[in-house]
Amino acid sequence: MKSYKKNYIGKGTQVETKSGKVLDIVKVTLSVEEMMEFVHEYKEKEYITFEVATLRNADQFGHTHTVYTTTTITVEEAEEAPQEEKTEPEAPKKRKRRTKAQIEADNAKEVAEMEMETEALPF
Repeated sequence: MKSYKKNYIGKGTQVETKSGKVLDIVKVTLSVEEMMEFVHEYKEKEYITFEVATLRNADQFGHTHTVYTTTTITVEEAEEAPQEEKTEPEAPKKRKRRTKAQIEADNAKEVAEMEMETEALPF
């Protein structure tokens, strides 16, 4: 089974005209040094293949798109790579509710204590 790794190499923004019209153009900025790491050869020419994806929310700099290359990794590399443990967030601890019998026992105890206090009062 093939595994893929995304290598993020840049960001981009949707092009907007001065009048506010949003165009179907995305302007991206890429580091040439980072791109050169992912050069591949085909028919004696060098190419770089990258993908542009829309971000769910714009980042703090207003970027609306991300750019990445996809490389295949072997099974051995996938096993060697540190796997992030997928742990579910801890559920909030449940409050233990008292049973009716416990509530009645506590109420009876309080009533008994009050009766003892009232008996001790000198009237």
